[in-house]
Amino acid sequence: MMPQMYRKRAMERSPMLEGATAQLEGYLSRDQLALCAMGLTAEAGEAADIIKKHLFHGKTLNLDDLEKELGDTLWYLDRTLALIGVSLEHCMHLNDAKLEERYPQGFVQRNSAGEVVCAQHE
Repeated sequence: MMPQMYRKRAMERSPMLEGATAQLEGYLSRDQLALCAMGLTAEAGEAADIIKKHLFHGKTLNLDDLEKELGDTLWYLDRTLALIGVSLEHCMHLNDAKLEERYPQGFVQRNSAGEVVCAQHE
């Protein structure tokens, strides 16, 4: 599914967020923004909890549940982007450009603590 179709279908399932750029006196609706921020962090936390239980509690990694929670995280991310008038594609492009500028040679592991540095600074 392409990001544009995903957004269209997701908007059909988010009545509180109708009119993705709804504003109150020039400001984004506090309720809509709060819902998006809390939903995004809550769903990311649920995905992290699945991984935590696998790594530290000895549970089998349930990929189906992890995919569902990551999908919920994507839903809230896209709702947040729609609310501020930004496409998922644009966000992806900005992130890619930022990473390219920050790490033009890719990542290099510097030490056992896992510090990641830009290869050109080695």
